[in-house]
Amino acid sequence: MSRRASWPSYLALFVSVLTSIILTVIVVAIVFNTRGASTNADVIAKLQEFEWRLGNFRNSQMAAPATNKTHSGYSRPANLRPGWLARVYPTPRGEIQDLAGPDLGTFILDETRFHLQIHDGHAIAQPNAAAYRLSAFYVAEKSGRHEFSFDLKYLCAGAMKTGAPANCKVRLYIDNRKVIDQVSKLLPPNYSEVLLTGRLQLEPGIYIVEAEIACNIGKSKGRDMFVLVRTRPPGAASFSQRRNAFLHKPS
Repeated sequence: MSRRASWPSYLALFVSVLTSIILTVIVVAIVFNTRGASTNADVIAKLQEFEWRLGNFRNSQMAAPATNKTHSGYSRPANLRPGWLARVYPTPRGEIQDLAGPDLGTFILDETRFHLQIHDGHAIAQPNAAAYRLSAFYVAEKSGRHEFSFDLKYLCAGAMKTGAPANCKVRLYIDNRKVIDQVSKLLPPNYSEVLLTGRLQLEPGIYIVEAEIACNIGKSKGRDMFVLVRTRPPGAASFSQRRNAFLHKPS
C-alpha cells in the first residue's frame, strides 16, 4: 500500500534543488570574475568571498527554511580574526594613482592605529615608506547607517623646515560601493592632520571591504605618517577604535 508524500517532503526537495542552482550560479560567477585577477591574492579574495556567501546562504536555510522569521542582529563568525590582509606597494611619486600590479609582499595588519612603515618586521624589502592596499570583511550586526573614518596625521619636522607637503589618497569601498575616495594635502604644523569620513546604509550580514592608503611624502619616512581607523555602527554615540571591526580569515 503506497502512501502519498507529504508537503514537507516536497518542500525539502524544492529547497535542495534551489540550493544547487544558486550555488552553481555563484561558482560560475566567481570563475569568470577571477579571469581578470592580476595576482594570486586577488583569486584568494574571490574564493573567500564565495565561501562566505555560501556560508551565509546555508545558515539562512538552516535557521528558518519555511518561516517568515527576521533577524535584527548578526553575529561574527567564529573563524574570522581581527585585522586586514595588507598588500604592500612602493610609495607613489608625483600624481597618486590607484594601486595596481604585483605587490611587494603581504602581512596581517591588526591595528587600528599604525604608520606607513609598519610593514617592517614582515620580511618585506621596502625601505622608509610604502602604500597599502587593504582587504577585509566587515560584519554589520545591525541594520542602519554604518559610519567609517580615516584620520591621517603627518608628524615630520623636516617638512616644517622645507615646506614640502605630503599628498595622500585614501579610498574605502564596502560591498563594491564607494564610501571614501579623497586626496588631501598635509603640511605641519598648521595642516598636519585631516579627517576623512563616509557612511553607508547596510543590512545585517558580512561585506567585503577594500581600502587604499597612499601618500607621496618625498624623502620623509613612513613612521612620520600615522593613520587612525575608527567606526560608528548604528546606535553608537561616537566614533571609536574597534579592533574587531575589520576581519580576515587566517590562512
